[in-house]
Amino acid sequence: MHIFPWSVALIFFVGCSPSSLKDYHKEGESLMKKLALDLENIHTREELSKSFPELKKRFESVVDLIIEAKLYKEAHPEDLPIEEGEEGFFS
Repeated sequence: MHIFPWSVALIFFVGCSPSSLKDYHKEGESLMKKLALDLENIHTREELSKSFPELKKRFESVVDLIIEAKLYKEAHPEDLPIEEGEEGFFS
């Protein structure tokens, strides 16, 4: 009985993970835009202190994505860069 919820969760997470370098690039751009918006809204040290937990989560998400992308790139050397002649975020 407990296997069904875990199966659904696994399918959901595997289905949502990037499946190409282009997908990793798009995900990286999205994360960086969110991080930049958060940083743009910080104007004082107090705001920075209050925002620290969320900023830390965002930075950790970027780091995790970079690690995943590098592992993907090593496992899929046939996957081309974002566009020919252009280096991507994770190159």
